[in-house]
Amino acid sequence: MKIRSSLIIAGAIITVSCPVAQAAEEGDQQKKESKTYEKCVLAASQRNIKWTQYRVDVNNCRAEFGIQGDY
Repeated sequence: MKIRSSLIIAGAIITVSCPVAQAAEEGDQQKKESKTYEKCVLAASQRNIKWTQYRVDVNNCRAEFGIQGDY
């Protein structure tokens, strides 16, 4: 029973950690590829599930491309 529990826990950790690492890599790549404001906002919408984080990223895009105001 202890071995089975350990395997389940190890599987859960791997299942959670792989998508997180992949998302981090994709986020870095998307930031490098963002050359226009529109691409920056599109990348923000693709990588964020929560509206609050999307808003932060859009405001960062506005600052990066010199667009006044907040989202």
